[in-house]
Amino acid sequence: MKFYEILLKTSEKYLKMQNSDGSFKSGHNGPWMDRESNVRNTAHISLILFRTYEIGNNMEFLNASKRACEFLLMDKNRPYKKNVLSRYSGDSTNGIIGPAWAIEPLIYIGNRLQEPRYLDFAEEIVLLHKFNRKRKLWHISNLNGSVGKIDETFNHQLWFAYVALTIGNIKNNKIILNYCNEFFNGLENNLTFLEKGLIEHTFRRKGFKYIIKKRLIDLYELIKGNVNTTFKRSRGYLGFNLQGFALAYYFNPEMKFWSKINKKIMDSMDYAMAHYPMDLMSGDESYGWAYNPTGIEIAFALQCFNKIPKEKEIIKWLNVQLNNYYDFGASMMAKNTCDPVTSSARFYESIFLDNYDVFLNNK
Repeated sequence: MKFYEILLKTSEKYLKMQNSDGSFKSGHNGPWMDRESNVRNTAHISLILFRTYEIGNNMEFLNASKRACEFLLMDKNRPYKKNVLSRYSGDSTNGIIGPAWAIEPLIYIGNRLQEPRYLDFAEEIVLLHKFNRKRKLWHISNLNGSVGKIDETFNHQLWFAYVALTIGNIKNNKIILNYCNEFFNGLENNLTFLEKGLIEHTFRRKGFKYIIKKRLIDLYELIKGNVNTTFKRSRGYLGFNLQGFALAYYFNPEMKFWSKINKKIMDSMDYAMAHYPMDLMSGDESYGWAYNPTGIEIAFALQCFNKIPKEKEIIKWLNVQLNNYYDFGASMMAKNTCDPVTSSARFYESIFLDNYDVFLNNK
């Protein structure tokens, strides 16, 4: 079966699920169990629909995608006319990744359709976020636009940097581009590893008070019985991090900083290859596979970062994701997950894959 056939069936299903205001149903952020607004999944699904339109030129998918984008622009999603409301429990913006997800389709679709409203909105959201030039990281922008703390989660910073870099290049915004260059160049010092290639989930701060805080968190997790929480999260998010790097490279391959951080990215690719299928068989899928679609993410990273893509290796990862988590009866990636609504929407991470032959057991 060709992969684009699966993409088409998913999009056809989503055409029937769109709300009258252009939105799609929200989920609860997988194992984190934070009740989300409609913004995130609507953003993800708009890209599934638009990419299906690009492949097959069916106007139904284009129109549905545009309705979803118009929803993302609505004032009700920005109650203070500043940052985007991403969720109702936890922090309301979901750090800096919530706004990154919200503007990701506006950047891609806005650029393809030459729609300035989409691009201007994305640029505005990026510029709401203060960049800390000492630490080379972005602060959270609170819902009312006030400056929050630095977002200490690596994947949040990486995905924000990917969308910021892309809109910065499209709009030729020197301020945004300078910050992105500082962020990616700063990864030589900021990026830390639990093992060679295994990117640490949160940034490792220096100084006595930060070490004490980390020890207290570790003790708390130990008391709760979560002995290897940091390790589990780091493994579960490795594919997602590689997807973020791959997308940043896919849309911005000419940036000079790639040569500086290429070795770190390749170490992470090697780690993933050496640990295939990355905890799937152990049943420890809290963050990877069943929430972060690891098979799709590693497949796309392999496609992007290999001069000659290893097609057999790509298909191997993709097959595991589809055969274990895609429900072919429902045409949704909604199987074996605690959050089928969000997991289905995250199928969007596959949209820039080539049209591979996949081998399915259809169970």
